[in-house]
Amino acid sequence: MPNQIQGTAPDRETFARVWSRVMPEPRPDCPIEAEPAAVPPVPVPAISPPPSAGRETPRADPGPACRRDRPAGEGLPLSEGSAAWLGELQGMVERAVAGWKEYRSLSRRAPGGGSRALGALAAEEHRQGKRLAAVCFLIGGAWYWPEERIQPALRGAFPLCLRERFREEQRSARRLLAMAEEMEDPALRALCRELAAGELRHAAVLRRLVEEL
Repeated sequence: MPNQIQGTAPDRETFARVWSRVMPEPRPDCPIEAEPAAVPPVPVPAISPPPSAGRETPRADPGPACRRDRPAGEGLPLSEGSAAWLGELQGMVERAVAGWKEYRSLSRRAPGGGSRALGALAAEEHRQGKRLAAVCFLIGGAWYWPEERIQPALRGAFPLCLRERFREEQRSARRLLAMAEEMEDPALRALCRELAAGELRHAAVLRRLVEEL
C-alpha cells in the first residue's frame, strides 16, 4: 500500500498544494500519496417542533349563540323563541279569514268580470290564512283557524264595500311591514314582507275594480 503523509489539517493542506505542483498526474510507481484534506463537517441546524406539537391548541370561544344557558329555541326560525309574536300572528289569521269570507261574499254581488277578480282575491286570502295558521302551529304547537267564529262584516253599497276592503288591505300591509322591522326571526320577517306585498297587490286589484264601476 502506498505510504500516506499524515498530520494536522493545515500540514496536510500545505503538502497537498506542494505535491500537486510536483506531481500533477498520479503515477502508479510513486510510493507517496497525499491524503485528501479532511472536509470539516457542515453544521446542521436543529429543527424545533411546530408550536402546536406536544400541547393542545386552545379552542375558540363558541360565542353566546352556542352557550347552554340560552333559552331553548332562541335564535332558530319558527321556534319557541318567536312565541312572543303568537298573538299578532293569530290576529293576522283572523283578518285573513275575514278577508276570505268578505271577498267571497262580494264576488256574488259583483257585476261582470268583477266576480272572477274578487273570487281570486278570496282564494288568496284563504291561502295566506293557512300559511299563517301553519306558522302559529310550528311556533306554539296548536292549530288556530277561527273559521266558524269569523263572519263577514261588510255592509252597505257595493262600491263602499270595495273602498273598505281597499283601506283594510293598505292597513294590513303597513302593519305587516312594521312587524317585520321588529322581528328577529328571519323566517317570520320574510313571511311578513311577502304577505305585505300581497296585500298591496290586492289593493291594486280593488282600485281597478272601482275604476270599472
